[in-house]
Amino acid sequence: MNQPQNLVFTDNEVEVSDRIKKGTTLFFTCKQNALQFANTIRTYVYECFDSKGASAGYCVPK
Repeated sequence: MNQPQNLVFTDNEVEVSDRIKKGTTLFFTCKQNALQFANTIRTYVYECFDSKGASAGYCVPK
């Protein structure tokens, strides 16, 4: 688990940086780690993007 350097958005352009800071969503740079953690807590993974639309990593909601 990491902290993103900039604002993070979903593919629908919803900003999730505050959720990451609050701990309700976890941020991963490695997809495999995100998938393993999501399977452990029985949730899902979605790709996160920076403000330019480039892939920033993967988010896992709690």
